[in-house]
Amino acid sequence: MAYDVLAGNTADRTTLSGFLKRIETQYGKAERIWVMDRGIPTEAVLEQMRQSDPPIFYLGGNAKGG
Repeated sequence: MAYDVLAGNTADRTTLSGFLKRIETQYGKAERIWVMDRGIPTEAVLEQMRQSDPPIFYLGGNAKGG
């Protein structure tokens, strides 16, 4: 399990790519499951995760439907 604490003025959507790279560099490639808040991933980063070898699986929050 890993986590990162960022400055309060950091836009969530700008953090995921760098964090993915740091974890892979530190721990190597592996089939991982990422759990994240809905404001963190962008569609572009999710597509990169799906195309990765091995694929990077994820579970993300979604807006509550009314």
